Amino acid sequence: MAIPGSILGERNRGSHSLLKDGAKVVERADDILEEMGVLGGNTPVRADMPPVPPDALLACLSDGEACDLDDLTERSGLDSAALLARLLDLQLQGFVRRIEGGRFVRVNGKW
Repeated sequence: MAIPGSILGERNRGSHSLLKDGAKVVERADDILEEMGVLGGNTPVRADMPPVPPDALLACLSDGEACDLDDLTERSGLDSAALLARLLDLQLQGFVRRIEGGRFVRVNGKW
């Protein structure tokens, strides 16, 4: 992925080279989210979309209870790499929020 820039200076030669080699053009944040698989196609994220069905990791988090990674690893049975990937996905969807101390909390009213 690369962001195209002005052709009038030397500053953007690196990104232009990447684009010549076939990198995906990034013009907005949705382009990155789509590439990560968070968005399907060109469908924008909408606040009025229904929430995804509950999953096991969300079930491990009670409303307002902050948990660190060790607690969540133990409760969910996921290894740390899978747990971090799932937590990022849930953060992007607005179901989980990271707070101080590297802890995570389920967003109230989201389930």
